[in-house]
Amino acid sequence: MYRTLATSLLLSVSIFCQAQPGMEWGIPMSYHHLLLESPAYENLGYEYTPGGSNSPTRLYPPELNKISEAFLAHIDRQRTVESHNGPLGPTYPSSLGDWPMGKILSKRASGSLEPFGRYFMDVSKTEKITQREEGVYRDDEAFIVEGRIVRGFDTVYTQDLATGELVEKVIELNTGFRENVAGLGFTELWSYDKKKASFHKEIKYLSLDEGVFYDESYRGLRSLLNFKTAKFNKKYLGSEGLIRKGMQSAEFFDRDFRIEGECFTEGMAKSPHAIGYIEPSDRITMIMNIVEGVKSGQVSIYHYSFIDFDPATAKKASVEEFFNAQSISDTVFSEDLVTGEFMQSVVSHDLALEKVIGFQFHEDWFIDVDNFSMYKRVNGMVMLSLAKGDTGEVKGVKPFVPFYIKFNPRM
Repeated sequence: MYRTLATSLLLSVSIFCQAQPGMEWGIPMSYHHLLLESPAYENLGYEYTPGGSNSPTRLYPPELNKISEAFLAHIDRQRTVESHNGPLGPTYPSSLGDWPMGKILSKRASGSLEPFGRYFMDVSKTEKITQREEGVYRDDEAFIVEGRIVRGFDTVYTQDLATGELVEKVIELNTGFRENVAGLGFTELWSYDKKKASFHKEIKYLSLDEGVFYDESYRGLRSLLNFKTAKFNKKYLGSEGLIRKGMQSAEFFDRDFRIEGECFTEGMAKSPHAIGYIEPSDRITMIMNIVEGVKSGQVSIYHYSFIDFDPATAKKASVEEFFNAQSISDTVFSEDLVTGEFMQSVVSHDLALEKVIGFQFHEDWFIDVDNFSMYKRVNGMVMLSLAKGDTGEVKGVKPFVPFYIKFNPRM
């Protein structure tokens, strides 16, 4: 969790930030997507239902395979690459208030603090990934050989039913690389251009993930490789670099978000939903900037339904409809204590922006294999809030207001 900075740290952050030329300002966001329809994970029980309040991000093998091949091609081309994974997995952007002063001074002196919007990321924890004739090595140990992840061997004992004796057997724990890859992790810098009404996600780090199991119980995703990306070449905006058009990805602001008792932990995603973190004041500021674009007419808005929405055929909505939908009216009955009669009245309340817990993005995904970079063209999004049952239990997510906000992509 992000804690409030002490006054002394605020001063040191201010001085440090001013000393950094060309610092990029934006909102850091890190999250993971879980692969759907994978034979290795067919027992997890996830089923995509269009229109369901618990509809997950759709990430299928064709998209993931193309991206995983880019990882291997990048290793083969560079021969040696730094993978930004530590003993506990990837590091994420954080405020300096999360660290002791001594650690901050030490990281600054070593140059291992990477500016990330208004936050910083410790990039000192890395693994050396090397391409050799025998295969891919991680910190001088065999990692991927002949298309399989090297995990070593184990000894098991089975009972001979005829003699009753225990027979020793050595089994290989290696697993297929392509079969084992189960998701993607993104560490991005989000920004909204108020003048151009465009939402931009600059992907800084791209992670290839595997599933983690304990006693045959699925625990979440863990990074296999986590590479820093380069500048995206626009020539890959065509069919050559296309991963998929019309990607729909639901991304939430809080790692503590829960649905149906599922628990999320730092750096892991236990469901197909993408769980990240955006500090409350940042998320409200970002939402307000977008809403101002709606009010001014810079962005177009359309009626939205989870079930059958198609941006190409969607019906355009008015600014008045958008804002009127944020005011909820209901009919209630109260008893007159004098006469005993029930009186009918209409009450209304406005939806607060704090109820927005994330966005449902509509994007086109492209990959630049030569430079190992990825671009998401953000075409539009829907604000999401919690969907609750009759007794108040959380059932999933729903549109905060049933409207699709269309952006003007940068490229």
